[in-house]
Amino acid sequence: MSLLQKNIFFLAVIAFAVLAAISCSKSDGNQGTGKETKQNIEESVNFALDAFVVNLITERGTNFLKASLQLELANASLLDRAKAKTAPMRDAIITVLSNKSPDELMTEEGKLQCKDELILTANRILGDNTVKNLYFTDFVMQ
Repeated sequence: MSLLQKNIFFLAVIAFAVLAAISCSKSDGNQGTGKETKQNIEESVNFALDAFVVNLITERGTNFLKASLQLELANASLLDRAKAKTAPMRDAIITVLSNKSPDELMTEEGKLQCKDELILTANRILGDNTVKNLYFTDFVMQ
């Protein structure tokens, strides 16, 4: 076999392997059919709450916290439930925030713990796994 024939044979084997790999990948699952799973269709959505202004626990005088936040809901169909439960959610969030001290909220760890507590509080009101995340969009202590 000449060198040219070996090269042509080698290229043919590579081309066959590539075609086989492409063929196998298209036959897996529902790729190429245009169908999407229910999980892909339902995307999370953010729900903004008006700003909160609360007194913080302190022995040194009066400290305030002004915080705005958004709740990341698991999907858009939960927006109506969140709107209907805005008053109970605001009340519970005010209770959580007003029981914090400036020292707790000064650190990154303290803010993260506060966020986790607020997510749990919101999920108690809206239903488990409704709120996926919480974002502070404004956070000022004085």
